Amino acid sequence: MRNVPPAEGSSHMSDLTVESILQDDFEEHSELQAHHIRRDCECRIVEGPVDEITSIVDSGGIPIFNLAPNGTDKLGLVAKSFDGSTKYVVIWHRPDDKFASAEYSTITTCQLIRLADRLGAIHLREGGAEMCFWMQALCLPTDSQNEATVPPEVYSNSYAVLIMDSEWLSQPNTDADEEAAYQHVLKLKTDFTALNQARRLLLIGPLGFHIEVDNIGETDDTSSLKE
Repeated sequence: MRNVPPAEGSSHMSDLTVESILQDDFEEHSELQAHHIRRDCECRIVEGPVDEITSIVDSGGIPIFNLAPNGTDKLGLVAKSFDGSTKYVVIWHRPDDKFASAEYSTITTCQLIRLADRLGAIHLREGGAEMCFWMQALCLPTDSQNEATVPPEVYSNSYAVLIMDSEWLSQPNTDADEEAAYQHVLKLKTDFTALNQARRLLLIGPLGFHIEVDNIGETDDTSSLKE
Protein backbone atom coordinates (compact mmCIF):
# COMPACT_ATOMS: atom_id res chain seq x y z
CA MET A 1 0.00 0.00 0.00
CA ARG A 2 1.36 3.43 -0.89
CA ASN A 3 2.58 5.54 2.00
CA VAL A 4 0.58 8.74 2.33
CA PRO A 5 2.17 11.41 4.56
CA PRO A 6 0.22 12.53 7.62
CA ALA A 7 -1.67 15.79 7.54
CA GLU A 8 0.27 18.90 8.56
CA GLY A 9 0.39 19.30 12.30
CA SER A 10 -0.58 15.68 12.92
CA SER A 11 1.66 12.75 13.85
CA HIS A 12 -0.77 10.10 12.66
CA MET A 13 -3.63 9.54 10.20
CA SER A 14 -6.46 8.72 12.59
CA ASP A 15 -8.51 11.66 11.31
CA LEU A 16 -8.15 10.66 7.65
CA THR A 17 -10.30 8.18 5.82
CA VAL A 18 -9.43 6.12 2.75
CA GLU A 19 -12.01 8.15 0.84
CA SER A 20 -10.45 11.48 1.80
CA ILE A 21 -6.93 10.31 0.96
CA LEU A 22 -8.02 9.13 -2.48
CA GLN A 23 -10.02 12.31 -3.08
CA ASP A 24 -6.99 14.47 -2.22
CA ASP A 25 -4.76 12.46 -4.54
CA PHE A 26 -7.31 11.99 -7.34
CA GLU A 27 -6.00 14.55 -9.83
CA GLU A 28 -2.37 13.58 -9.34
CA HIS A 29 -2.76 9.81 -9.04
CA SER A 30 -6.09 8.97 -10.71
CA GLU A 31 -4.39 6.20 -12.71
CA LEU A 32 -3.69 4.31 -9.46
CA GLN A 33 -7.26 4.21 -8.20
CA ALA A 34 -9.86 1.48 -8.55
CA HIS A 35 -12.38 2.31 -11.25
CA HIS A 36 -16.13 2.50 -10.69
CA ILE A 37 -18.45 0.64 -13.05
CA ARG A 38 -19.96 3.95 -14.16
CA ARG A 39 -18.14 7.26 -14.47
CA ASP A 40 -20.72 9.13 -12.39
CA CYS A 41 -20.79 6.56 -9.57
CA GLU A 42 -20.12 7.91 -6.07
CA CYS A 43 -20.27 4.66 -4.08
CA ARG A 44 -18.00 3.92 -1.15
CA ILE A 45 -14.41 2.71 -1.36
CA VAL A 46 -13.55 -0.48 0.53
CA GLU A 47 -10.04 -1.09 1.85
CA GLY A 48 -8.70 -4.63 1.98
CA PRO A 49 -7.22 -6.09 5.20
CA VAL A 50 -3.60 -5.45 4.22
CA ASP A 51 -1.99 -6.77 7.41
CA GLU A 52 -3.88 -10.08 7.21
CA ILE A 53 -3.07 -10.53 3.53
CA THR A 54 0.62 -9.77 4.06
CA SER A 55 0.80 -12.24 6.95
CA ILE A 56 -0.77 -15.02 4.88
CA VAL A 57 1.53 -14.39 1.90
CA ASP A 58 4.63 -14.18 4.09
CA SER A 59 3.77 -17.56 5.64
CA GLY A 60 3.53 -19.16 2.20
CA GLY A 61 -0.27 -19.32 2.03
CA ILE A 62 -2.77 -18.21 -0.57
CA PRO A 63 -5.09 -15.46 0.70
CA ILE A 64 -8.71 -15.59 -0.45
CA PHE A 65 -11.64 -13.29 0.24
CA ASN A 66 -15.22 -13.73 1.27
CA LEU A 67 -17.80 -10.95 1.19
CA ALA A 68 -19.63 -9.91 4.33
CA PRO A 69 -21.89 -7.02 5.33
CA ASN A 70 -19.96 -4.13 6.83
CA GLY A 71 -22.46 -1.60 8.12
CA THR A 72 -25.93 -1.02 6.77
CA ASP A 73 -24.99 -0.01 3.23
CA LYS A 74 -21.54 -1.42 2.61
CA LEU A 75 -19.92 -4.72 1.71
CA GLY A 76 -16.69 -5.70 3.41
CA LEU A 77 -13.82 -8.07 2.66
CA VAL A 78 -12.96 -10.98 4.96
CA ALA A 79 -9.58 -12.60 4.33
CA LYS A 80 -8.47 -16.12 5.15
CA SER A 81 -5.84 -18.57 4.00
CA PHE A 82 -6.82 -21.20 1.42
CA ASP A 83 -7.22 -24.49 3.31
CA GLY A 84 -7.08 -26.83 0.33
CA SER A 85 -10.82 -27.43 0.19
CA THR A 86 -12.67 -24.07 0.12
CA LYS A 87 -13.78 -23.25 -3.40
CA TYR A 88 -12.66 -19.95 -4.83
CA VAL A 89 -12.52 -18.24 -8.20
CA VAL A 90 -9.71 -16.11 -9.54
CA ILE A 91 -10.98 -12.72 -10.66
CA TRP A 92 -9.03 -11.89 -13.81
CA HIS A 93 -8.99 -8.59 -15.66
CA ARG A 94 -6.63 -6.74 -17.94
CA PRO A 95 -3.81 -4.99 -16.04
CA ASP A 96 -5.05 -1.54 -17.07
CA ASP A 97 -8.72 -2.15 -16.15
CA LYS A 98 -8.18 -1.19 -12.49
CA PHE A 99 -11.08 -3.21 -11.06
CA ALA A 100 -9.16 -2.76 -7.81
CA SER A 101 -6.21 -0.62 -6.76
CA ALA A 102 -3.04 -2.51 -5.82
CA GLU A 103 -1.35 0.69 -4.70
CA TYR A 104 -4.11 1.55 -2.22
CA SER A 105 -5.43 -2.01 -1.65
CA THR A 106 -8.94 -0.77 -2.33
CA ILE A 107 -11.97 -1.64 -4.44
CA THR A 108 -15.21 0.22 -5.01
CA THR A 109 -18.50 -0.99 -3.59
CA CYS A 110 -20.08 -1.11 -7.05
CA GLN A 111 -17.41 -3.57 -8.20
CA LEU A 112 -17.97 -5.68 -5.07
CA ILE A 113 -21.72 -5.76 -5.70
CA ARG A 114 -21.12 -7.02 -9.24
CA LEU A 115 -18.73 -9.66 -7.89
CA ALA A 116 -21.29 -10.69 -5.27
CA ASP A 117 -23.86 -11.19 -8.02
CA ARG A 118 -21.52 -13.38 -10.09
CA LEU A 119 -20.30 -15.35 -7.08
CA GLY A 120 -23.89 -15.86 -5.97
CA ALA A 121 -24.73 -17.47 -9.31
CA ILE A 122 -21.80 -19.89 -8.97
CA HIS A 123 -22.77 -20.52 -5.33
CA LEU A 124 -26.21 -21.70 -6.47
CA ARG A 125 -24.71 -23.73 -9.29
CA GLU A 126 -22.49 -25.57 -6.81
CA GLY A 127 -25.36 -26.44 -4.48
CA GLY A 128 -24.71 -23.74 -1.92
CA ALA A 129 -20.99 -24.36 -1.42
CA GLU A 130 -19.03 -21.44 0.00
CA MET A 131 -17.49 -19.45 -2.85
CA CYS A 132 -14.57 -17.11 -2.21
CA PHE A 133 -12.35 -15.18 -4.61
CA TRP A 134 -8.73 -14.23 -5.27
CA MET A 135 -7.76 -11.00 -7.05
CA GLN A 136 -4.14 -10.09 -7.71
CA ALA A 137 -4.53 -6.38 -6.93
CA LEU A 138 -5.83 -7.19 -3.44
CA CYS A 139 -4.07 -10.47 -2.65
CA LEU A 140 -0.42 -9.64 -3.36
CA PRO A 141 1.64 -7.08 -1.48
CA THR A 142 2.27 -3.89 -3.44
CA ASP A 143 5.91 -4.75 -4.17
CA SER A 144 4.88 -8.06 -5.79
CA GLN A 145 2.49 -6.80 -8.46
CA ASN A 146 4.25 -8.62 -11.29
CA GLU A 147 2.26 -11.28 -13.13
CA ALA A 148 5.30 -13.59 -13.10
CA THR A 149 5.30 -13.67 -9.29
CA VAL A 150 1.79 -15.13 -9.04
CA PRO A 151 2.21 -18.76 -7.92
CA PRO A 152 0.80 -21.15 -10.57
CA GLU A 153 -1.20 -22.95 -7.86
CA VAL A 154 -3.34 -19.84 -7.41
CA TYR A 155 -4.88 -20.64 -10.80
CA SER A 156 -4.65 -24.42 -10.72
CA ASN A 157 -6.28 -24.71 -7.27
CA SER A 158 -9.17 -22.46 -8.20
CA TYR A 159 -12.67 -23.60 -9.09
CA ALA A 160 -12.51 -21.35 -12.15
CA VAL A 161 -11.12 -18.08 -13.45
CA LEU A 162 -13.83 -15.45 -13.71
CA ILE A 163 -12.85 -13.24 -16.64
CA MET A 164 -13.97 -9.66 -16.00
CA ASP A 165 -12.70 -8.19 -19.26
CA SER A 166 -13.63 -4.57 -19.91
CA GLU A 167 -13.75 -5.17 -23.67
CA TRP A 168 -16.42 -7.84 -23.23
CA LEU A 169 -18.29 -6.19 -20.36
CA SER A 170 -18.81 -3.13 -22.53
CA GLN A 171 -20.31 -5.11 -25.42
CA PRO A 172 -23.62 -3.48 -26.42
CA ASN A 173 -25.10 -6.80 -27.53
CA THR A 174 -26.82 -8.23 -24.44
CA ASP A 175 -27.46 -11.55 -26.17
CA ALA A 176 -23.82 -12.34 -26.86
CA ASP A 177 -22.96 -14.70 -29.68
CA GLU A 178 -21.53 -17.96 -28.34
CA GLU A 179 -18.92 -18.38 -31.06
CA ALA A 180 -17.73 -14.79 -30.67
CA ALA A 181 -17.45 -15.30 -26.90
CA TYR A 182 -15.50 -18.52 -27.43
CA GLN A 183 -13.08 -16.87 -29.85
CA HIS A 184 -12.62 -14.00 -27.41
CA VAL A 185 -11.60 -16.45 -24.67
CA LEU A 186 -9.16 -18.24 -27.01
CA LYS A 187 -7.57 -14.88 -27.87
CA LEU A 188 -7.20 -14.05 -24.17
CA LYS A 189 -5.59 -17.46 -23.52
CA THR A 190 -3.02 -16.67 -26.20
CA ASP A 191 -2.33 -13.16 -24.97
CA PHE A 192 -2.34 -14.00 -21.24
CA THR A 193 -0.82 -17.44 -20.72
CA ALA A 194 -1.64 -17.57 -16.98
CA LEU A 195 -5.25 -18.29 -17.99
CA ASN A 196 -4.14 -21.69 -19.31
CA GLN A 197 -3.24 -22.80 -15.77
CA ALA A 198 -6.89 -22.86 -14.65
CA ARG A 199 -9.30 -25.79 -14.91
CA ARG A 200 -12.03 -23.68 -16.46
CA LEU A 201 -12.63 -20.15 -17.64
CA LEU A 202 -15.88 -18.23 -17.24
CA LEU A 203 -16.38 -15.16 -19.41
CA ILE A 204 -18.76 -12.61 -17.90
CA GLY A 205 -20.89 -10.27 -19.97
CA PRO A 206 -22.79 -7.09 -19.07
CA LEU A 207 -25.93 -8.91 -17.92
CA GLY A 208 -24.29 -11.97 -16.44
CA PHE A 209 -24.03 -13.99 -19.67
CA HIS A 210 -21.00 -16.20 -19.59
CA ILE A 211 -19.40 -18.88 -21.66
CA GLU A 212 -17.44 -21.69 -20.03
CA VAL A 213 -14.23 -23.01 -21.56
CA ASP A 214 -12.81 -26.18 -20.01
CA ASN A 215 -9.00 -26.39 -20.01
CA ILE A 216 -8.82 -29.94 -18.62
CA GLY A 217 -7.37 -32.58 -20.92
CA GLU A 218 -6.14 -29.99 -23.44
CA THR A 219 -9.58 -29.87 -25.05
CA ASP A 220 -12.04 -27.02 -25.08
CA ASP A 221 -15.39 -28.31 -23.84
CA THR A 222 -17.46 -25.21 -24.26
CA SER A 223 -20.93 -24.42 -23.01
CA SER A 224 -22.81 -21.17 -22.69
CA LEU A 225 -25.04 -20.35 -19.75
CA LYS A 226 -27.57 -17.65 -18.89
CA GLU A 227 -27.82 -16.61 -15.30
